[in-house]
Parts: sequence; C-alpha cells; structure tokens
Amino acid sequence: PDYQKAATVYGHDPAKARKLLAEAGVGKLSFTLLLTDNGWVKDIAPLIKESWAAVGVDAKLDIQQSAAQYAKIDKGAFDALAAPGDPSVFGNDADLLLRWFYYGFWPESRYGWAGSAAYRKVKSLLDKAAAEADDTKRKELWGQVTDTVADEAALYPVLHRKLPTAWREGALTGFKPLPTT
Repeated sequence: PDYQKAATVYGHDPAKARKLLAEAGVGKLSFTLLLTDNGWVKDIAPLIKESWAAVGVDAKLDIQQSAAQYAKIDKGAFDALAAPGDPSVFGNDADLLLRWFYYGFWPESRYGWAGSAAYRKVKSLLDKAAAEADDTKRKELWGQVTDTVADEAALYPVLHRKLPTAWREGALTGFKPLPTT
C-alpha cells in the first residue's frame, strides 16, 4: 500500500547502457558475478550473462551455495552478487522492507555503503519516517528513501517474483512452488 515509483527507474535499454559505458571511458568491462545456488537464481544466471554480453560486459559466473558466497562477501572478496532476498515474507510494512537492505547490517557489513553521504541520508530519512505520526508525511519520507536508493544503486533489486503463500492441493494441476530463501 505504500509503494511509490522511484524517480529513477532502470529499464532494459542496451543502447543506453553501451552509451553510458562509453561515456564513462569503459572499454572492456569484466568481472565475476557471484550467484547463490538457489533454484531460480542459478536458472536466470545465463540470461544475466547474456544481457551483459549484449552491451560489451564480460561477466564470469561463479555459482555456489549461499554460505560460500556470503563468506566471500563478508571478507570483501567479490565484484558483484546476485542472490535472492525477500523480506516481504514478514509482511508489506514499508519501514521493514526498506530497512532490511538499506539500514544496518547489509550496507554496513556487506556492500560497503556505510561511509557514504547517501547512506547517512537514507538512515536519517528512515528514522524520521519511523517517528512520523502523519501517514502522508511518512510515505513522502519513504519515497525519498526509494529515490535515493534508486539513484545510488548500491544494492538494487533487478527483478521481483510473485510467490504464492498458500494453495490447495489438487486445485492447481501441475503446480510446483518456487524455492524460497
């Protein structure tokens, strides 16, 4: 209910991606993408690699169990990570959803955003929103958080799945639930 579209939205635009890489002076970008072995994450790995290759980026894929990948991340030994993360299993509270990845543990321990002005801004906005009694003002603050996160893209969701939480056996022929985190 508190969803707000970010001011910056990243769409699939290979021509723009090539242009931005050229403007940044990046001739041949190459890196290793760590992926967890979660079923749907490893299944989309070839598509991610193919999409980057289409804009001239060479991504080597390293797919392993989550524990192994997070051990590398916790040591700072990584370029990029694709992994599932879905705090919506706890409900649709905007504060919880935003804090999950943009306040505390993740930015301070896993993706090195803690020293940035943008992170300090996000923390301040989330703290103000938590103390704000007016629903409209609180939603505006969460919108500013969303815009800041989108502009910075330090940790950014690249896709969302809709995951059913309940079903009746036999009512959905051939239905198999997706693996979760």
